[in-house]
Amino acid sequence: MPAFAVISLFLMLAVYCGDGNPVRSERKIVYGALTDPRDGQNYRTIEIGGLTWMADNLNYASDGSRCYGDDASNCAVYGRLYDWGAATEACPDGWRLPDNDDWYNLLTSAGGEQHVVNIDDYYWYFWYVPDEGLKSKTGWDDWVCEEWMVDGEYYCPIGQVYSGNGTDKFGFSALPGGCLFEEYNDDSIYVGFYGIGEWGLWWSATESGGADTAYNRFMSSMGTGVGEDENASKSDMLSVRCVLGG
Repeated sequence: MPAFAVISLFLMLAVYCGDGNPVRSERKIVYGALTDPRDGQNYRTIEIGGLTWMADNLNYASDGSRCYGDDASNCAVYGRLYDWGAATEACPDGWRLPDNDDWYNLLTSAGGEQHVVNIDDYYWYFWYVPDEGLKSKTGWDDWVCEEWMVDGEYYCPIGQVYSGNGTDKFGFSALPGGCLFEEYNDDSIYVGFYGIGEWGLWWSATESGGADTAYNRFMSSMGTGVGEDENASKSDMLSVRCVLGG
């Protein structure tokens, strides 16, 4: 997934997401618990919209997975990054990689409103989620308002610093684990880690028509939006959240 495509989309998302000062609402969150019998690692679980989700990124060391920067300390905080094939098989027994219907259920249950953005004649989908309710309260980088305009007017004070953290209203605790992706530049291929602290990207089990691409969902420190990319290369490495059953 080329970085410029993701960044371009979220520049648009930030416009729609207001001034970066969400209403901080409190909600009682009751977590369950899961111990992965394969390696003994513990995860929180949370029910949202009738589905039980992992409330932490998966950190199972399967083939086709890596720690961001190949640094084990990043795995301990953000979980591992998986290519799509590994992601489809990485969840513990009884759990599975969520598909597009599962993600839609999560986003609408969190009050998400779907928008469509046309960037260079390509239509992107994103959901505005009030109160930054799916993002963790910690772990997201701050961001600085730049010279972006809406209808000829600046939508936030230039140079103003905003927190990228959320309210975690629903207990989903989304964290920005970054990704590992291939970027094509002048007929060469650059493979690199990108975006820890700023971007969170999670696989969907739904393929997107081509043999080499699949859907994902992603969030940025710059806003409350959750984006959808239907053309992520299956060789990219992203985070994984598992859902129970199915």
